[in-house]
Amino acid sequence: MIAEIHPVALSAHAPHPYAAKLFVDYLLSKEGQSIMAKFYRVPSRNDVDPVVPRLTTKGMNIMPFDPSIANEYEKYVNLYRKIFLSSRGKQNP
Repeated sequence: MIAEIHPVALSAHAPHPYAAKLFVDYLLSKEGQSIMAKFYRVPSRNDVDPVVPRLTTKGMNIMPFDPSIANEYEKYVNLYRKIFLSSRGKQNP
């Protein structure tokens, strides 16, 4: 399984930086991740189960995403299309 990145950022010029920090802390907490799971997102925490059981990552070998491949995005999109879409005759996005 390839892990999907769920970035959380705080603007350098946030009007209320301490409130933003509290929000990020809450978002990453068990309670916050439980709420995110209710939106059918795969939680970032191991101690929060996804709403859809088959989306669990427990017992899977997880490979982190390598951001450096973003420079070769088109190459990998085309490879994906060739492998998975060519059998159905669809080459369009």
